[in-house]
Amino acid sequence: MMAKNDLSVDTNLEVVATIKNAGGIILAVTEDRNWIEVFFAGDAMHTRTVNLPAGRMFNIYIEEIPHKTTLYEHPRTMIFFAAPCDLEITRDGDRVIVTGRSRRATSRRQIATKRTISRAGAKTRG
Repeated sequence: MMAKNDLSVDTNLEVVATIKNAGGIILAVTEDRNWIEVFFAGDAMHTRTVNLPAGRMFNIYIEEIPHKTTLYEHPRTMIFFAAPCDLEITRDGDRVIVTGRSRRATSRRQIATKRTISRAGAKTRG
C-alpha cells in the first residue's frame, strides 16, 4: 500500500511535448487559459507554445534544469536556462512537470566516456 504523500515515479504521465535547444520558458496564466511558451537559445524571437487544457489550474514543476535567472512579471514568469536544454513536458492530472537535459552537459558526458574508454584501451594494449 502506497503512502498518501508518496512521490514515487508515476508511470501514467502523459507526454505533452518534447522540445530541443530551449533557451528558457515563459509560464503564463490568463483568466482560464494556461500555457508554457518556450524560446530557443540564440533566438528569443521565435517561440513554441504548449497549450494546457483550459478551465483548470495546474501546478507546474521545473526539475533538473539549471537556470541563471527567473523574472516574475505578472501574469507571467520567465526562466532563462544556464545552457540550452532538450525539454520534456509531461502531465499527470493537475501536475505539469518540465524536465530537461543540458546539451552541453550531455556533450561533456560523451567526451568523458570516450576518454575513459581510451584510457582503458591504452592499459590493455600494453
